Amino acid sequence: MLAVKEVLDLPPETIEERFNLLPNEGCCYTGFGYPSDDVGGAVSLYTNRDSLSLALFGQVDMVAAGGVSLHSKYIQLKEHPFIHACVKGSTLREYQAHIISDGGRIRLKDTVGNGVILCGDASGFNNVVYVGVPPGMACGMMAAETVERALKKNDFRRKTLKQYLALMKEKTTLVESHAEARKQSIWFSKRRPKLKQYRSTIASVLDNYTYNVSTFMGKERPSSGGVLYHGIIKDLLPAPLRWIVSPFVRKGTDVALTMDYDSVADVGREDRMASVIIQKGTHPHIKVDGSACPECDNRQCIVSCPAGNYEWNEQDGTILFNHEGCLECGTCRYICDSVDWSYPSHGMGVRFRWG
Repeated sequence: MLAVKEVLDLPPETIEERFNLLPNEGCCYTGFGYPSDDVGGAVSLYTNRDSLSLALFGQVDMVAAGGVSLHSKYIQLKEHPFIHACVKGSTLREYQAHIISDGGRIRLKDTVGNGVILCGDASGFNNVVYVGVPPGMACGMMAAETVERALKKNDFRRKTLKQYLALMKEKTTLVESHAEARKQSIWFSKRRPKLKQYRSTIASVLDNYTYNVSTFMGKERPSSGGVLYHGIIKDLLPAPLRWIVSPFVRKGTDVALTMDYDSVADVGREDRMASVIIQKGTHPHIKVDGSACPECDNRQCIVSCPAGNYEWNEQDGTILFNHEGCLECGTCRYICDSVDWSYPSHGMGVRFRWG
């Protein structure tokens, strides 16, 4: 799952009034559908002490297959009347991008090696609905405690770093959370093709169920029954029954809706990138084998990169890219075999400072 996010400055008193909060309280809104329904995505908006965090998510494979720019989708999100009302008057503090795993199949004992500790989403705490922040933060604290002890001993062998596992096992809920995330990931991976087929249909039906006039933003409202039948139920029916029922279930729409709303005075991608601190390394951490680029039909690296680091040079038919502006989300290495991607060395690269 690829996520793009902005941290937006807003005075604490404005946040408390706008979200009906008492001092030191917070809230979080999570949703799915518009504008990322075609990439199996979701939306998250949550409050911080003096800022808001607004994030948009999309499945990497669907972003690539559909030639979708998640950055453009993000701009659409901020035009939604509800989101617009929430973030109105805020200013950009930092722009971020990240790929989030859905658990994976790593065993807990394999999160430690010689000189290596995996924590957070790298250790597989996110489940298939990408809920894993609290255990991910907890294991990060335990990893820090383990490293502190290792530094005092100047010993980074697996034998010493296994203290990390001991600390986690003291918290039974952490072990159970990791086991459940791993179990879900294995189950989901076996059924992924079928679930991919159905998830946009389910999102469309739920959009209708929780319908309000702002949801469709001028588009026609689909028929819930028709969407549900033709998207899921029809595939499950025996052929003879399908021939009888299908003609009577329409694919059409209930009603055509239009809506006027104020456009958002939004910043551009260059302004977003200007909010990011990047320590430039001495060697490029991205290398592109451009030999296959002229034959590539869609060049998904150009539209999928949240930082806009890839451009197509029409004059000589080559890909231009800027590794120094990389947000290190890793999207390009997932969608293109010609990209040789690694993290910048010696602690260089992007410095995300805010949550």
